[in-house]
Amino acid sequence: MSKEIVEAFLYASSAKDLWDELAQRFGESNGPLIYQIKREICSLSQGNMSLINYFTKLKKLWDELACLKQFPVCECEASKEIAEMENNTKLIQFLMGLNPSYDHIRNQILLMDPFPPVNKAYSMALQVEKQREINTFSLDSTESSVAMLAKGLSSKRIHEGNKNQNKRKDGIKKEDKYCQHCKTTGHFSESCFNVTPYPSDPWTRKLLAIGRMDKGLYKLVTSSFNQARHPSVLTTFEELCQLSNNCRDSVNAISSHVSDSYLWHQRLGHASESTFSHIAKIKFNGNHFSCDICPLAKQQRLPFPKSTINSSAIFQLLHLDLWGPYKIKSLQGASYFLTIVDDYSRSTWTYLLADKFQVPSTITTFLKFIKNHFEGIVKIIRTDNGTEFINHECEQLFVQNGILHQRTCTYTPQQNGVVERKHKHLLQVVRALLFQSNLPQKFWGHTILHATYIINRLPTAVLNWKSPYEVLHSQPPDYQILRTFECLCYGTNTKPSKAKFEPRAIKSIFLGHAMGYKAYKLMDLETQTIYMSRDVKFHEHIFPYKSIH
Repeated sequence: MSKEIVEAFLYASSAKDLWDELAQRFGESNGPLIYQIKREICSLSQGNMSLINYFTKLKKLWDELACLKQFPVCECEASKEIAEMENNTKLIQFLMGLNPSYDHIRNQILLMDPFPPVNKAYSMALQVEKQREINTFSLDSTESSVAMLAKGLSSKRIHEGNKNQNKRKDGIKKEDKYCQHCKTTGHFSESCFNVTPYPSDPWTRKLLAIGRMDKGLYKLVTSSFNQARHPSVLTTFEELCQLSNNCRDSVNAISSHVSDSYLWHQRLGHASESTFSHIAKIKFNGNHFSCDICPLAKQQRLPFPKSTINSSAIFQLLHLDLWGPYKIKSLQGASYFLTIVDDYSRSTWTYLLADKFQVPSTITTFLKFIKNHFEGIVKIIRTDNGTEFINHECEQLFVQNGILHQRTCTYTPQQNGVVERKHKHLLQVVRALLFQSNLPQKFWGHTILHATYIINRLPTAVLNWKSPYEVLHSQPPDYQILRTFECLCYGTNTKPSKAKFEPRAIKSIFLGHAMGYKAYKLMDLETQTIYMSRDVKFHEHIFPYKSIH
């Protein structure tokens, strides 16, 4: 006990009284801590962690929870059942957080009856991980051995090439040749320039000039350009230019007749066949080839098909996606909203959610709603790979209802493009309504719901210019009940106990149409409370928040 508070307990009559008073003053409930630990357990997933680190972190949270919430220790049957239920809960939590690469072992464990202890399940998953490491090591070792063998063979060829490169076709090494005329090695006297000092052009075979060796270099003798002395020597500048042009034309002629298409493909920076086949001076033989470099340098994603209706009846295929979290909570306390789009009618439903964990219960509620109101049976649900959809609770829900869960490929949101584009449309309408009315951003929840109400009544080209509402309900919507969002309005004061001189109307703003009511959703500007009313007078050209701010 600290010195600051010890004097307050100097005159306690007994130890029990002292303890009771301390407990009353400083005792704290474990409820918030238990809630926080359970929340961490539910949100924990393996991610980039190894299996050992993931299980260790999960085990630590379980142990902390066990210290705060201790079970009675006894040998009765009820205690054994409680322990078994606790083990099953831990097992499900462990399996839910595993990465998709463990789907096979996870399914095996879930099919076991009864469930194994959580430590046994961890051991089974660990064996899978070790087996993968062994396979990976074996593959890497094999690839390394092949690479070393190839490197050895290549080195051998290079060594042999260096060894034989000094040999001529006649089998005599260059250093073994000796010239008796100039007393040097590397050539015989028959090919010595001192004996035959007239280099000739390789194409025309005409004599160019006379050369003499000087310190290992051959220098042209100026007097050798005298045509009288050497009639075959070219003396005029015009003749030299003509010779140069002839040489260049000869080279061009040789190059232009190269028929190797792949060689030209490499020379032109891996240009496409359709490109270099139109170059006149290149003879393209028309043979198609396969290039290993082009996919690495140029490959792009394949085109996605246009958005079309892929179902034959309403609610056969649903597109789902979760938006959020947003940094500002809505007036309803939401940070997310779940969007559900029916593929056949393109009808949209949005649900405001406080966190991701409400997604499974919201889907369950929606399935009951469409079954009761439309007798709809959902066959396919398409989502991305978010953890809000990839979890044990959602998987159990889909299995129990016989629903096929289709997931997009990694980093391929285009495969769930129907709901992705719906999100884009929703946010465009929401921004327009907020900018129009100058409402604070905390009203985004009401704005999302009203934007959904509007979009469901807009005709679209996908439905041959019918609205989703008309396709779903087989009748056109009533546009006469629409009003401008966040305009000034006065709702009739219907309180039965109002005084004689109390106002008969409440100054409000319009926040949309209330689901389940034949009324408008209004907000009292004075008390900031939401209420429903059918008796409303609208002033659609006045926006109160524009004048306030």
